[in-house]
Amino acid sequence: MRNSNNTIIKRSLFGSFILFLFLVVLTSKVEAQCSGSNLIEDPQQFTWTYHQVTASNPQAYYSGVLEVGQASFVMNNGQTLTTRAYRH
Repeated sequence: MRNSNNTIIKRSLFGSFILFLFLVVLTSKVEAQCSGSNLIEDPQQFTWTYHQVTASNPQAYYSGVLEVGQASFVMNNGQTLTTRAYRH
């Protein structure tokens, strides 16, 4: 029984090591593809508008406008990534 448990532990540790090694290699490849240019240095703060209580507005609230659109990017390997883009 003891030998069996040791074998299971060794296989589990080996599997974990292989997974860790794979993630390290994959992460370094992805980082190498990112140029680091075109970064957003100082993003604009989201603007909230305060609406106070009035005769036609019984409860004060804040509102803001956030636009959602589609953005497509071509990666260094020629693949295209299409995702959502937000702006305000």
